[in-house]
Amino acid sequence: MSGYSGREGIADWKGEEFDMIKNERIRIYPASQEQMEKCIDSETDEELKKAYSEMLEGCLAHHEEWDWYAMWMIEKMDGTHIGDFCKVLPLSRTILI
Repeated sequence: MSGYSGREGIADWKGEEFDMIKNERIRIYPASQEQMEKCIDSETDEELKKAYSEMLEGCLAHHEEWDWYAMWMIEKMDGTHIGDFCKVLPLSRTILI
């Protein structure tokens, strides 16, 4: 990321710390339980609603791997939500770059 300033912790729904990636224009972080529930509640596409629900179930069942199961939020520095994405947990639980 251009202008990458590192990772800083943000509090999740239980007050624990998760990583945030940010630069001078955007921040990217794993969604909290509340954010994911709002997304599920407002989703009109049943397939996406099911997928988001499964992601949240994975977060709650595997809290130590929350980052892998959660939807990641992309926001402007002023808090405007501009997108989101999800990661896939590899079977090997390792990342190859």
